[in-house]
Amino acid sequence: MCAESKKATTPTTVMSASDVQVNLETFYLIWLDAAVNVTDENIESQKLLRASINYLEIFDNDEKCENYIQSLSVHDRVVLIVSGRFGQFIVPRIHPLRQLSAVYVYCMNKTEHLQWTNRFQKVNGVFVKLKDLIDQIQFDQKKRNTNQTNEELPFNIFNSTNAQERSSTGMNGQFVHSQVLIDCLLGMQSTTTLKNELVAICEKAYKGNSAVLGTLREFKQSYSFDRAIWWYTRDSFLYRILNKALREQNIDLLFLLRFIISDMKQQLKKYQCSSRLKLYRGQLMSVDELEMLKNSRGQLISINSFLSTSVKQEVAYNFLMDSIHADDTARVLFEIVVDPKVGDIKPFANVRLLSYFPQEEEVLIMLGSIFKLGSFNCNSDQVWIIQMTLCHEDDHELKFVIEQMKKNHDYTNSEKSHLSFCSVLFEMGKYDHAVKYLCNLLNELSSDHEDIARCYDMLGDVARKKDKLDLGLEWYSKSLKTKTKKSVTNNNPEIGKSYVNISRIHRKKSNLDLAMEALKNALRIFERAYDDEHLDMADCLNSMGYIYMEQKKPERAMDCFQKALTIDEKHFTACHARLGILHNSLADAHRGLQKYEKSLEHANTALKIFGKSLPTRHHHVGWSFEIMGNVYEEKKEFVEALKHFRKAESNYCSTLPTNHRYVACIKKSIERVSKQIK
Repeated sequence: MCAESKKATTPTTVMSASDVQVNLETFYLIWLDAAVNVTDENIESQKLLRASINYLEIFDNDEKCENYIQSLSVHDRVVLIVSGRFGQFIVPRIHPLRQLSAVYVYCMNKTEHLQWTNRFQKVNGVFVKLKDLIDQIQFDQKKRNTNQTNEELPFNIFNSTNAQERSSTGMNGQFVHSQVLIDCLLGMQSTTTLKNELVAICEKAYKGNSAVLGTLREFKQSYSFDRAIWWYTRDSFLYRILNKALREQNIDLLFLLRFIISDMKQQLKKYQCSSRLKLYRGQLMSVDELEMLKNSRGQLISINSFLSTSVKQEVAYNFLMDSIHADDTARVLFEIVVDPKVGDIKPFANVRLLSYFPQEEEVLIMLGSIFKLGSFNCNSDQVWIIQMTLCHEDDHELKFVIEQMKKNHDYTNSEKSHLSFCSVLFEMGKYDHAVKYLCNLLNELSSDHEDIARCYDMLGDVARKKDKLDLGLEWYSKSLKTKTKKSVTNNNPEIGKSYVNISRIHRKKSNLDLAMEALKNALRIFERAYDDEHLDMADCLNSMGYIYMEQKKPERAMDCFQKALTIDEKHFTACHARLGILHNSLADAHRGLQKYEKSLEHANTALKIFGKSLPTRHHHVGWSFEIMGNVYEEKKEFVEALKHFRKAESNYCSTLPTNHRYVACIKKSIERVSKQIK
């Protein structure tokens, strides 16, 4: 999977130019016309249009075109050029789609097609001259790029009450992970090759687009850390790809773009506003997003992009009223109070002296800033006015969770930052990305580097999570061999950890005797190295508990789990995911002893913890629901059992491979209980 090597002379690129097969920007230009590639004029026009919207797809079949548009994310935006003949059939079908931003009809008979286009708000014009069409699209797109109200505003909500029941109002785990991911990226060292790698990616994506390639050459030659905001505020490729990468959490692009993010943060800190301000931001939002915010009054919201605001209410309001919105969207004006004196906050600054457009009174707020949602009011223009206040870093209960994750991953240590980044990706469930970056790191490290064994451990962790047990055992065994070779004593706890990992593989392969033997080896090492309250002792006890459960010895298992929980509670905050996992284990053990109410109590405690520490869709959440389903089934409450099994299935299917044994097991449980209900 990964090739070990001597110290690489150049870093291995994790995203190469050959990987670029997708649109790096939000906007798609789609041209549907039977003659789209027939005339030289049309072909030449495509080059001109790409200067405004780079990503161009052409179709001569309306069904294929419609299917393509529907396949795009609701966060993407489509500008459609369509012939009059195709337009009168496809526009009524796709007009309600959130993806569709604007339609331009190109035809031979303007009068004929004005009759039906007048009914559709998103049709921006009917044209018989190609030059007029191109001029209008270029004008409108420049306006769309300037008016940011129609761009998706990526956010996460942390709901501190009934988190797991109110998952529709925000995924608390995603809130935490989005914070940790950005902090981790900012903690990593920026190398001199990052800009060149980014440029290579962009050259591939913008191939044939002379206008953008010219700007790209300028960026390559003249970018410097003190001009990051100048480049970001310019209407260029950088603003568009950074915003989309942040919105989609495109790990590979963010890894390359981290030097831009870091430079912008330093500029914002240097020019930090010194007084309290009221700022304004106009935003088009889907009705569902607005409802999500309304259901979360008083809660916390993190904005996962740089937030552009105005000190002038009328500027933000006019931009908002100038934007076209469909029936499924709403106009929102955010009134934002920011005060630099309230404590440790993410930076914000008036970027007049830094911006490409110095005449604008724009205040830019740092990516990942956390706000508290205040009042909601709808005015006579049907604009929702939402008040928010910028929170300082100690102003919310998530501080403890985030600080604990920083401690666990140690991503403030620049020397370990790459390994910490992989660890964060693993915690987020982005296993394929974790493997990619671990392999990249292995290729860069010397053969005797101290982090080699840790890379092997993490690769084993990923393989185990993906149920690739033989591969996991191979990685863990390589780690054990590496640690043993380097160790000079027989009480090295790192060797004990390898035995614990190996035992987990043997247990999953039902080799319980081998698993217990490995744990005994680990326990002997830990007893020599630690006192009785070390976390490694808790891990060992936890693993022993799992084996006792499989050996149908729930009482012994419960004793191990309880001892492990007692240790963990001394090291972690009350909402750390590790505690949730142990509560699930205790729930399972109590079920084995037919102590059903105690089992449900522990499973519910686990869900409350996961609601604050994991994404709503996570296999640990699924495990909680599965345990509860098993309890209700044993109590003959089959309707409740089915409800919880289906919740478990939803979590497993969205986070695990389709052939994972958890998925197969839960489907059998659903089938079994469904028969009882019939």
